[in-house]
Amino acid sequence: MMLLAPVLTLAWFQKFSSIPSVPTSNGAVCKAFLIFLIYVLYELIVSFSIIRFILPQFYSPDATMLTRFIIRSVVQSGVLLFHVEVAWKMSLYLERLGVRPADANVMMVYGITGISIFGRIMQGSASTLSESLLYEVSGTISELFVCDSLLKGQTPLEGNVVMAKQLSGRLSQRISFKKADAVAPAPAPADKEATKPQEDLETTRDLKNEEAPEKEAAEAKESKDDEEKKKTRSRYCIFVLIVIAISEAAGIFTSTIFWCSMNANPQGAPGSPAVPLTQTLVNLAVMLFGELFFTDSIVAYVARKSSRYCNDPAAEWHELRKDGKHISGVAATIAFSLMICIIVIPNNMCYTSWLGEGEDEWVLTTCPKAPGNETEMIRAWGEGDV
Repeated sequence: MMLLAPVLTLAWFQKFSSIPSVPTSNGAVCKAFLIFLIYVLYELIVSFSIIRFILPQFYSPDATMLTRFIIRSVVQSGVLLFHVEVAWKMSLYLERLGVRPADANVMMVYGITGISIFGRIMQGSASTLSESLLYEVSGTISELFVCDSLLKGQTPLEGNVVMAKQLSGRLSQRISFKKADAVAPAPAPADKEATKPQEDLETTRDLKNEEAPEKEAAEAKESKDDEEKKKTRSRYCIFVLIVIAISEAAGIFTSTIFWCSMNANPQGAPGSPAVPLTQTLVNLAVMLFGELFFTDSIVAYVARKSSRYCNDPAAEWHELRKDGKHISGVAATIAFSLMICIIVIPNNMCYTSWLGEGEDEWVLTTCPKAPGNETEMIRAWGEGDV
């Protein structure tokens, strides 16, 4: 899959659509393939690390609800924050190789879709309504935390740095005001320009007038470059926001289908009864309400009404729909992420199956990757083990 992903995704684009100002050579295309392949490998390592280390802690019978709440929050916000930043740096490098910004953004959404789906897989296994609501609150807070920076046209890490600098600046400003009130103002220094001879003043003015056009041109060029960088980053951020919304919706239905077909209770001890179908449907209702009617509504409302935000998801979605290959690219990346969740996770976790009906019902708990592929069969009703 790792080798197939870059080829299939780039096939949607037919070939790199190069930026007119950047010549695209065969070497640049090969470098872009290599960079994308490295990024996919990185995402797979992160995904397998979550499956190997995080999910066992989350599904441990000894884990408390607070522990699961913290794990859900860290995976949703912390890991997603880091992935968005890495994908942004990678997309910038691809642009320098001649890839169009929109194409580079589509190629860098593997990790973003996977993290959202992993979070929904965790939430879909909730065994009670209160637990499901707690996970939804955790996911909503984490998602709004990330979306706040994206709506401002900043990556989440950059948004946190800017916020920290602003808070630090306000704090130092208050401290300086207090010190200024305690110390008497010093007399203003004499104007050195006024004490210079008349000839020196005229020479200085002439030099300043000669340097003014060059300085203005340099400042204008720098301002234009900064504006282009802001536009590129802003489009990337709003694209990530749209991908998060799509992958969250896909993750909700994937999680429901996954747990309905598994007939399992991963949070219980071996032999625990499976989570009832009614509870799985309750989890589906909680996730749909929390994501579609609460989180997405808040994001859409503040994006249009608040002056703090410069990005409008609706306008960007309209632009994306004009170019069908980008939507196809997003669909392809989500499909690859779903393959990991549907194939890899079931083969690396313990699950419980119910056999038979009535009082002679049996419970089969299996751990496919356990030493010796141990299988424990316990009678659900009655006495004794078999």
